[in-house]
Amino acid sequence: MASLRGRFPRPTNALALAALEGVPQWTDASNAIAGGFPALASQQYMAPDGVLPRMRLIACGWLTPGDSFRRPEDGAWWQSPYRYALWPQLATYATLVDQIDPRVRHVMTWDEQVAAGDSGAISQSLQLTVAELKDVLEAPCPRWIIPPSGGLPVANPECARKDRDKLRDELDKVHPAPSSSSSLWWVLLLVGLAYAVGKKRR
Repeated sequence: MASLRGRFPRPTNALALAALEGVPQWTDASNAIAGGFPALASQQYMAPDGVLPRMRLIACGWLTPGDSFRRPEDGAWWQSPYRYALWPQLATYATLVDQIDPRVRHVMTWDEQVAAGDSGAISQSLQLTVAELKDVLEAPCPRWIIPPSGGLPVANPECARKDRDKLRDELDKVHPAPSSSSSLWWVLLLVGLAYAVGKKRR
């Protein structure tokens, strides 16, 4: 990681794609937890909600659901600077991976052709990305915010708000709030009962 950072201090989108494909990682959070990675960090970094797969998609030109990937031959995009601080993010993640078992050496793979922006290599990489990250592409809300520096990802409050609103809508379907007309009916009924009781007492 340090050698790559020294070679490429200002990573491009192509280079970010190569790095995010090559960094050691698990297919999803449940497998990461089973492999000894901390539970919270597994959710923060792994699919379907973690930042690593989203950072990989962002390198491909995708930002939100409905976006399209950049074409492999779009050289201007692949040579443009990556929008996030790539190396600090990966360094924080690598530190967590190394803490699982210091005796195990985690090796990063590296595709020089993808990193250089070769259209053929990037075409294959895009196909692999779509196949591996289908669930991430369809996720309605990014649950973890990619920090601007090398800190840990933080929970996205916007997702929590959407979850709360969705739960409230589901509860309303089960126990609908009374309509204004039914509320008026109940008020009139109570007034009528009170009037009837009052007449009997006179």
